[in-house]
Amino acid sequence: TLGASRQQEFYHLLVSLLDYCVGRLPASMVKPGPSGQAEESDLLHEAVVLLGFYCLQEPANQSILCYGEGQALLARLASLPLYYFMDERGKSILFPTILASCFKSEQNLEVLRSEMNMSLVRSYLASQMKGGEEVPGTFPSFSSRFPPELWEEAIA
Repeated sequence: TLGASRQQEFYHLLVSLLDYCVGRLPASMVKPGPSGQAEESDLLHEAVVLLGFYCLQEPANQSILCYGEGQALLARLASLPLYYFMDERGKSILFPTILASCFKSEQNLEVLRSEMNMSLVRSYLASQMKGGEEVPGTFPSFSSRFPPELWEEAIA
């Protein structure tokens, strides 16, 4: 894990990346747009995936999602464009990070419950448990981002 000062720097980097990328995407984004938005879209995807790996089974790292004044980082994730909640590829980018960031964290789970309908994440996890197919073009696989041995406990 990062030291306390590095953790705050990482938090600010992620907030800046999310704000920058989301600010350049159309609010009605259904799928990532052509050329001009592709770089911001890819950067946003990478930042979301990185955050999931950073939080996975690390309570101290999960805590950065509720840092700061104003909209918490977790709330920013929950307010990403609809693409991340409606499109299969979007879900495969966002939902493993949401699972990793809230797994065994009551504080993060409570914040998330106030920001979004958790049945979306629960349905996504249930479909993965039933052998849901990996979405082509998705990096890395769901099972590498949220290990199968955690699935039963997470859906409970």
